[in-house]
This record gives sequence, C-alpha cells and structure tokens, in this order.
Amino acid sequence: MKKLIYSLMLAFLFSCVEKETPVEKYLSSKYVDYEIVSVFEDSANVVTAKHHLRALIMRTADTNLEIAKALNRFDDAANTAQMKKEVVLMDSLYSDLKNRFVNFESTRFIKPDPCYFVRYRIPSGNDKIEKDEYVYFNPENEDIIARPVKWEDFLLEQEYDKLIKSAVMYSQEIKDLKQVLKM
Repeated sequence: MKKLIYSLMLAFLFSCVEKETPVEKYLSSKYVDYEIVSVFEDSANVVTAKHHLRALIMRTADTNLEIAKALNRFDDAANTAQMKKEVVLMDSLYSDLKNRFVNFESTRFIKPDPCYFVRYRIPSGNDKIEKDEYVYFNPENEDIIARPVKWEDFLLEQEYDKLIKSAVMYSQEIKDLKQVLKM
C-alpha cells in the first residue's frame, strides 16, 4: 500500500512540473539566462533560406572544382580551339553560379515557412541585449531551425561574405582568358 501511495505521489509531482515550450527549449539550448519578451506566429524564409544556402555552399565548391579542372585542361590544350572550349565551359559554370546567387538573394522577401517571431533578452554585463529571431519547429522530428529577423544578420551569421569570395575566386581569371583569346 505504501508503494502505491508513493508511486501516486511521484506521478502527481511529475505531472505538476511545467514542460518547456518549444521556444523555451530552443532558448535554453543557447543561453543559460534569458527573458522572453514576446512570441507570436509569423511566416518567414527560415527553412527555405537555410536549405538554399547549404545548396549554394555545395554548388560553389563543385563549381570551383570544375573550373580548376577546366583551367588545368586549358593549360594542357594543344590549340586555340581547345582553349576556347575550356574558357566557354568556365564562363558558363561561373554564369550559372552567379545566377544561383541572384536567385538566392531574391528569396529574401518571400515568407514560405510558418514560424514564430521570438523577441527575447539576454544578459550582457550589467545590461540586457534584446534579440529577434524567426524560429521554425518541425513537428515531425522536433528539429528547431532559427535565423535572425534581419536578413543582413542572417547572412553575417552564415559567413555569406566568405561564400561570395569563394564564388568569385576565378572570375577575374576567366575574364582575363576571354580577353587574351578575344572572346
């Protein structure tokens, strides 16, 4: 009988413990101390932006590898026709990559993903810093994907400037080769 009463008391105590909301779960995974200011349903380019950016990172690496291979074939080319063929290939690879960046930038204002707008404060010395994020919760696997509300902050966080530098790595070389071959 004592075991039954003890079990019921434990069950009651555990049922009284508040469960973390998904927003609290997300914030507590990032910060020890935080204060939620507001949360409301919204839609933004959260999941789509992250997926497109990952694809862009992979595409940039693949394109740079293909351009490097084409440059090696250019150096080994026996005649001008083969050289021009390689330059045309490099130029088309670079143009395709450039178009993908333009397409990614154009997704800035679309809002395909249902998410939450979360405003919260975190301590910074004696002050508190207020931050805004879009937070997406995948109900199927409970994944949490977030990005800053400001697009520029998102790009900065993802080191987009380094990705652009990597993407244009061969642009001047391609331009120079086209000029040399009078294309």
